[in-house]
Amino acid sequence: MPRPRRKDNQALSNYPGLGRYPDGRYYFQNPFTKRQASLKTRDLKKAIALWALSKAICDKAYGKSDTDQIIDKVRESNTPVSKGGHIHLRDFIKQWRTEMLEQGKVTIKIKRDQGKPIAKRTRDDYVKNCKQLEALEESRFSISSPDILKKIRILLSPWITKPTTYNHIKSVLGRVFDHAVVTGHIDRNPMIDIDKLAVSKREVLIPDKAYIEITDQLAVHQNNRQQHDGTWRIVICDLIYMLSQQPIDFFSIKVSQINLDAIDKSDPDKENWIWGEIDLSRHKTSVAGIIGMNREMREKVEWLLKFREDQLRLSGNVFRKPEHDNLLIYPMYMAKRYRLRPVTHRTFSGWWAEASEKAGYKKPGEKGQYWIMDMRKKGLTDEFVNQGDNDKGLHATEAMKAHYRLINPPKRSRNTLVSIRDKKAG
Repeated sequence: MPRPRRKDNQALSNYPGLGRYPDGRYYFQNPFTKRQASLKTRDLKKAIALWALSKAICDKAYGKSDTDQIIDKVRESNTPVSKGGHIHLRDFIKQWRTEMLEQGKVTIKIKRDQGKPIAKRTRDDYVKNCKQLEALEESRFSISSPDILKKIRILLSPWITKPTTYNHIKSVLGRVFDHAVVTGHIDRNPMIDIDKLAVSKREVLIPDKAYIEITDQLAVHQNNRQQHDGTWRIVICDLIYMLSQQPIDFFSIKVSQINLDAIDKSDPDKENWIWGEIDLSRHKTSVAGIIGMNREMREKVEWLLKFREDQLRLSGNVFRKPEHDNLLIYPMYMAKRYRLRPVTHRTFSGWWAEASEKAGYKKPGEKGQYWIMDMRKKGLTDEFVNQGDNDKGLHATEAMKAHYRLINPPKRSRNTLVSIRDKKAG
């Protein structure tokens, strides 16, 4: 039983843990550890205020949920109003998105004092990331907050296990804070102090056997509870491999990029004859190139051109200009929202994933052992083995060439030297 309070301490009965030393100084006794700490004051009102703060800190440290909620509410109420130099990040992101990004005013630097607008695909990705950040409660803090780095790290924390996404969102925030510096809201971009996450390098080479087994599953297309001939999907996979380009560049190929008249049979070796050309320009690097077709690639291209014409004829549209010039289109047997529209990477990747699961290369709920994007590495690796150094990947650097070549064939040479003794004797 605690000792009864003295009469001159009766005023403290409503404040458990608040006491007074004989010299008149007030103290706080931790209700959990029973240790005492002087409040260094003889003023009762000031002591009560310090007691309330001390008790809240102790309750929070030892898991008092009611106190936690009160402290959080007080902390929220202490957040500056979102305006001027204290504008909240979520509001500033929205302002940047609507006034700069969506208006096409965001540029990338080419060289000093020169830039150009970011690509549409990049802009669309930025818009999506911005809207995602705007919706998060964790982005409701002032862009001039003294704890800005801590708050940004908390904001990014949900993507720690997804390094690629984490780095993309970090890049968007870097752009946003760059604009905040230019507009005078802050003095320095805090993203400089936030490191990127390491992204593991994907080195997957699809075996021929796996490719055949996966594409076999595409031969029959189950659509709207009916079975259809899915050969066109296999031919697309074959062309993905032969062309060996990024999915975004492959699925956007236009008929106008194909030149079947560019035939060159001047080489004595028939294996080197050119049976047509495809003009390309990489979306990512803007590096342009021309792929000369061998007979097998030409056959695949001609097959898809005929498939496209047949589908347009079924729609009665073959004699008037189609709505687009894409080589790859969905067939007429698909739903109205798909038919004759350009085939997308997202939809085709879904078909590849389903086929991989049926072929035993993907477990339900997992991404799968082999991805459709791995076909670029397979194509460029096999091409390197077949013909040595080449520019088929349209890479801007030698390092990226090496990145897409997973097999390095042995270097070959032949000996032209004779014995020195024999040479002297001759």
